Amino acid sequence: GVKVPLLREKKCLPNVSFIYEMSIPTGSSTKSSDDVGHFFSLPWNYAITKKITAFGSLAGTVTNSPTGQFFAGQATLGGAYHATDWMTLYTEYFTRIHNTEHGDCLHVLSAGPIFWLTDNISIDTRIGVGLNEEAPDFQTSVGMGIRF
Repeated sequence: GVKVPLLREKKCLPNVSFIYEMSIPTGSSTKSSDDVGHFFSLPWNYAITKKITAFGSLAGTVTNSPTGQFFAGQATLGGAYHATDWMTLYTEYFTRIHNTEHGDCLHVLSAGPIFWLTDNISIDTRIGVGLNEEAPDFQTSVGMGIRF
């Protein structure tokens, strides 16, 4: 994949980037798809104050199904509060349009803290609840981010 900055924040304009990822089929058919996968995203963020940031993205992916590939759109809108030098609290709304080939949209609301181990390494935590029948009722995750 590749990430390319398109716009740097200034005055009332947000930071905007373009991300493209491609996955190629490798491994056995039970572990991998038979098709090349594509994902693109336009993530953005904007510092409202030194402690409050708005963020989001518009994205799309070419997803595999038993009858072939289909396009699924995604959108995220959220906000973050930089509580301390080592912790950020955030909440976000996520939707995926055409969660399955002939399915409905998926809607999830999630929140959690991000713990900054250094300026460039974080531990991200999340608890999410589904807002409709298509979405999972409850989700939780822990991840790690490294900025290069």
